[in-house]
Amino acid sequence: MTHAKSMAALALVALLGYYKLVKKGRNDLEGRFWSLVPPRLAHHLRTSYFTARCIQYLFNTTARVAAAVALLFTKPQLLYKHLYPPHRIASDVPYHQTTRTTHRTQHQRLDVYAPNFHTSQMSLPSTPSTPVVVFIHGGIWTLFNRHFFRLLGEQFAQLGVICVIPSYSYYPDGNTQNQIEDVALAINWVEQHISIYGGSKQKIVLCGQSSGAHVTSQYILRSAAVALESKVCGYIGCSGVFDPLHHNTSFESKRGVNHISPLVPANGGLLRWHNVAGCGKETDENPEEPMARYSSCLKVMQLSKQSLQCLPPMLLLHGKDDTTVPTSSSEFFLNQCKKAMGNNKETLTIEMKLLDGIDHATYLYDISVNEGPMKNAMMNNIMCFVRGCCKIANASDQQ
Repeated sequence: MTHAKSMAALALVALLGYYKLVKKGRNDLEGRFWSLVPPRLAHHLRTSYFTARCIQYLFNTTARVAAAVALLFTKPQLLYKHLYPPHRIASDVPYHQTTRTTHRTQHQRLDVYAPNFHTSQMSLPSTPSTPVVVFIHGGIWTLFNRHFFRLLGEQFAQLGVICVIPSYSYYPDGNTQNQIEDVALAINWVEQHISIYGGSKQKIVLCGQSSGAHVTSQYILRSAAVALESKVCGYIGCSGVFDPLHHNTSFESKRGVNHISPLVPANGGLLRWHNVAGCGKETDENPEEPMARYSSCLKVMQLSKQSLQCLPPMLLLHGKDDTTVPTSSSEFFLNQCKKAMGNNKETLTIEMKLLDGIDHATYLYDISVNEGPMKNAMMNNIMCFVRGCCKIANASDQQ
């Protein structure tokens, strides 16, 4: 009966969304689609495990079909390359060993893409000196997995970099805390095993996009908080949400997607419903406290000078045409980092670049399918930073 109600709710949302799109225009389709959904219904859709999984399956399937059709009619040769990546040297590798099967274990796997290697070859590079990029994708804490980014892994490999792309515990199977733990587990696996594939554990750069940028920033800040030496030589945050609570209550609220956004339950800020005078009323039972735990902007201000010195060099990249996550998200995180450093500018190296003609996510597709990915502003900045970090790592090794 519960599943039947959830399916009926999904059907109602589809009808309301269709009406909204047809009658009200096509600007910000996502915002217009969800703004018509009553908040109480939206709350049910994002907190029901069954419904959340249905939405996840629907969006992931739609994205797969859309990408396959686009490749088929524009670059059909890449469709075969996506299905059989020539530089994927390891696939479906579990990065966390456990004797107990849970919802999370199905996600805790990764793929490795290596340069100068093809599936027809049986030998591996003998000298473990190749730079490594660990790419943590986005997807509002609930969408996509490593399979969507095979062509991106191929592009990194063609540029001479080993690329490791993990899947991780998506909502509703996992929350932000679980995702941070999975990033830590993936980094530990890379540090212990990447030399087998020719990669240097001193040249690991962690890169996150959108919600992946948030989760990875939480990982490096929490590692520094316990004064742990960074296992990565650099961090890149692309189009990141660095303060989920502020993003939901301000930007998502203006767009009309704040009630449906899985950002809230994924980050521990569930909303409760009560009947007041016979009317349904939404009340926040202090959601700021749990959600504030996942604010990277607040976290960096809590770090001691010693902890700040444990952070790797950081690069924040954000597209000026991003309508999903505003550039102010990266700007505020940058300002908080600088405020935490105070007058000691040597404590942390951090910079931010705002890129013309770049939106929130389609640049990942452009990088993946276009020849000459270094012509893409986002990829060009990523690779320049990776090579710069690896030179620093080489210098420290020689000392």
